[in-house]
Amino acid sequence: MKTNETLGRAVPRGKKRGCLCKDGKTYSRKCCDGTLRSQGIGRITAEAAKTNMYRVEFCSDGHKHNVWSDTISLVVGNVYYLAMANAHHSGCYTVLRTTTEVGLEYSSATLYDDCTACITAN
Repeated sequence: MKTNETLGRAVPRGKKRGCLCKDGKTYSRKCCDGTLRSQGIGRITAEAAKTNMYRVEFCSDGHKHNVWSDTISLVVGNVYYLAMANAHHSGCYTVLRTTTEVGLEYSSATLYDDCTACITAN
């Protein structure tokens, strides 16, 4: 057998188990070709895509974070008190923009008129 793939030693035997096929999605006894790829079971679960992802700026000192929540959406330009899953980073933030980069998870968001009102209330 000629192949550019790495050969493995733990290939299923006895024609009772299937192997991962080259398409990466199906299993068949016909795909047990001795390659490491054919030994893999492939992905069995998929991680859910993160939603509501934002770049925010801390009101008191201007440092920035990426934040996300699966359930709470924010409005760009508004100021919120964000309670983070890691309470250490909870505070008043201005939402700068949406982002595709995962960051800190927030569990609640309280809307304020501006940073001063948020800081005074919290």
